[in-house]
Amino acid sequence: MPTSLQLQPIRNNSNPLFINEGNPDLLPQLGHNINIGFNYFNPGSFMNLYVGLNGTKYVNQIVNSQSTNAQTLVTVIKPENLSGGQNFNSYMGFGFPLKKTKATLDLNANVSLGKNPAKINDILNEAKTQGFNVGGRLSLTPVDWLTFYGNANFGVTNTEFSISSIRNQFINNNLGVS
Repeated sequence: MPTSLQLQPIRNNSNPLFINEGNPDLLPQLGHNINIGFNYFNPGSFMNLYVGLNGTKYVNQIVNSQSTNAQTLVTVIKPENLSGGQNFNSYMGFGFPLKKTKATLDLNANVSLGKNPAKINDILNEAKTQGFNVGGRLSLTPVDWLTFYGNANFGVTNTEFSISSIRNQFINNNLGVS
């Protein structure tokens, strides 16, 4: 559903170089979703496994299109309905004890793909995003009432724009430890 702010035909020019404008003609956004998942846990060995896939294909997706005046460099952002956006995500995880009830190792991975349209100066732009993430967690329980966790994650995201490759982004999230 569009928000009341998106529907109001009022210009918000609190920043005169970046103006937000509402669109009273917006239709509700519709997403066709699919979710598939599998979980397994063996209470005897404390081993677990999970895998899943989910996806969404949008109809009348609400996107913020932008128009920039070449002389004044004023950008106007206006929500509008576009179809064709889609997002897919797959994930998996596997956990097993290193020493039963004392130490556990959990590994996980995730792949995400997205394609979202928007108009820039009345030209249709498709932003394609790919993300890859892997991670692990080590749990140590020296006594029943105390558990220590160590986490490490690594991720890479790549975004490509159809009308301006100069805006393409490759983000390496590096290693995160907590």
